[in-house]
Amino acid sequence: MFIKLFTSNPQSLRDSSLQRELLTITFMLKNIPTNCNLSTHGINRSPKRLLNNANASCILISQTKTEGDFMNLSIGANIRRIRLERSLTQEEVATHLGISSQSVSKWERGDGYPDIELLPALAHYFGISVDELLGVSEQEKQSRYDEINNTWAYNNKNGLHGENVELMREALKSFPNDALLLVQLSTSLEKIGTAPEEKEKYLRDSIAVQEQIINFCPDSEVRGATLYNICFAYQKIGEHEKAIEQAKKLPNLYKSRENALVYFLEGEEKRAVAKSALKPLAWDITHHLTALSQTENNPEYLKKAKQITAMLSECEEGL
Repeated sequence: MFIKLFTSNPQSLRDSSLQRELLTITFMLKNIPTNCNLSTHGINRSPKRLLNNANASCILISQTKTEGDFMNLSIGANIRRIRLERSLTQEEVATHLGISSQSVSKWERGDGYPDIELLPALAHYFGISVDELLGVSEQEKQSRYDEINNTWAYNNKNGLHGENVELMREALKSFPNDALLLVQLSTSLEKIGTAPEEKEKYLRDSIAVQEQIINFCPDSEVRGATLYNICFAYQKIGEHEKAIEQAKKLPNLYKSRENALVYFLEGEEKRAVAKSALKPLAWDITHHLTALSQTENNPEYLKKAKQITAMLSECEEGL
């Protein structure tokens, strides 16, 4: 039997929390006859009632394979495969979840399913997303990931930063430790709040997210950019010494990507890297000459900055 879900409001499926709920229920109902009961928290409920409890007007359980959107999920086989890949015993999994090893064995045999609320904890224990645990295809996963990021971009453009915070927090349940989602969450957190105390709270939340990126993100460029941004976040909440401490961890101007690449590349690639460095160089020179002008009260530095910027701009366009 294949399960197909329909809703009277298709737009509601854009809600990521509802997507997760529907996905979970789809998994639970797969291969379960409609006249059977499921037990959740000790209460027997029919598949149809579970669908109704999903807050989406689900009206069809199909007994045969039909055209449309349905998912072929194999939770028990996935749990067994992932557990063995990590050299874990059923007892270890059960202990972490606070259940019996017999329950884990039952899942793996296909004789039962985990309770809905155990799925996030089980996925987190394995270090994977709930999607991976449920066996959602990479194509489906990428499609949802793209939709989440497109929604974030739309909300960000329209000033819906509070909505973006909730969107990213929910998305990270499916894509834990994803660098882009974490960056977008920290960015959104810095844009919400009105009262000073409220703004400081969200800034501190943003800093916590940025520290997570710095500590765990495998992409060195993302880590570097986050380390730069976190300096300003500390400064905004009045922790000046902490801002300086973080700033000192950044590489100096000599040790940049462009400075290294021009040593090793040849031909057009070398020219492209050299050209790409000119605009950042102009910004750096202006930034530091402006600082000298302010600290020495000497406007001549600003004149020099304009001259150098004009020269670099000319070089960027081609001599």
